[in-house]
Amino acid sequence: MSAAEDLSVEEGHGLSSCAFDLPANDNATPPTSRAGLRPSRREGGARLAQLEERARRGGGLPQLYAYVSGAVLKNVDPLGLEDEAGDQARATIEQGEVELAQLQEEHTALQEEHAALSSISTSTTEQEDEKREAQLTALEGKILQNEQRTAEVGAQVDASRKFLRDPPVLGIHSQVAGDGHEFMIGHAWISVKDEDGTRTIGLWPDWADKVHARGDQNPFESDVRHGYEDDTEAEASRYFSITESEKERLEALIAVDEGWLETNNCSSWASETVEEVVGVDVDADDWMGFETPRELGGNIQSLEAADPSSPERPTTRR
Repeated sequence: MSAAEDLSVEEGHGLSSCAFDLPANDNATPPTSRAGLRPSRREGGARLAQLEERARRGGGLPQLYAYVSGAVLKNVDPLGLEDEAGDQARATIEQGEVELAQLQEEHTALQEEHAALSSISTSTTEQEDEKREAQLTALEGKILQNEQRTAEVGAQVDASRKFLRDPPVLGIHSQVAGDGHEFMIGHAWISVKDEDGTRTIGLWPDWADKVHARGDQNPFESDVRHGYEDDTEAEASRYFSITESEKERLEALIAVDEGWLETNNCSSWASETVEEVVGVDVDADDWMGFETPRELGGNIQSLEAADPSSPERPTTRR
């Protein structure tokens, strides 16, 4: 994007430019951006390497290692498992409710046994007292395990119920659309809608005025920024219904340390993130292979013409 967020003006409207143009004035220069300190994911595969390393260390998602390790598997769902997310959620609720009932019965029995042992005030020998204390300690451990499992299963059931009520939605947006806009004009980003509300996420270099205005510039931190597009109107948007596992994959990708580059700009980051989550290529490739918001926006409009979507009615098409 240009150094002054609204210096790029087209048809009288201020537009953020986050494609790959240099700053619009001579006093704003990009060398301090952390983007030049390390390669982008498309210039060395840094993003997938980070994901794979995180999964190997055990800090990632259970399914993440297979995802990043096998390109053949990345966008393939031969059994249609993702389409069965609703059935899986309902099964989780049904099985969870059965287990919760069993856990409640077990909890009641353990408490009754504990109360019975506690009611014995004295024993004939010291050994019997020690044995009773050991039994009480063991029962307390079982009660604690029971309560922990009850909380775990209850959380799974609640999450599945929330999913059925309001499945998460991934959005991709462009401020401009089509060749009627200049090559380097505009901005692109993604959004995530879930039970907690809607968040916007985009890639912004340190030298952008909007970053400076918020005091967020830091060459050693990720250029993936949250909430910058909350007040930005999109000319083109597309919305995908995603499963919980896809949302977890998305959150992992958002957390990866990314640097802005001319070849890893806002439009390429948004396009590639969506493709890695849902397997749909919302193409942003413009002249000479550079990604631009206008190309991304045009392709969003083409997809929308064939299969309209909205935050309330996201597409399930892959």
